[in-house]
Amino acid sequence: TPPTPVSPLVKALRDAYAQESDAEKSKHLKALAGLYAAAAEQVAKQKPTTAGAVWKALEAGAGAAGVGGKLLKVQAVMQGELKRLPSKSTDTLDDAKRALIVSVFTEISDALSKVEAKR
Repeated sequence: TPPTPVSPLVKALRDAYAQESDAEKSKHLKALAGLYAAAAEQVAKQKPTTAGAVWKALEAGAGAAGVGGKLLKVQAVMQGELKRLPSKSTDTLDDAKRALIVSVFTEISDALSKVEAKR
């Protein structure tokens, strides 16, 4: 069987990751993937009502995971995906918007977990 084609997001993340020089980049990559997986789960369970609550929790999680300011090239690619989400802190979230956030966070986490996989 032919290998599964790599998604454009995974390719873009791999390209950005290859340019990262941080000696602990593998550790930070795994932490980022875990952060977004946990954030998706948190949004699904806690059903936040504003985008501000989501971004605040994500920022706190990034600080706790030690990935704030790390892998900036990789995070720039991720920002392109995050632009699809409500971004103003006062944006209210309904079930559809929360489902979109969970979907995008999960997509990012899954893509990050494939960056170091053998091609």
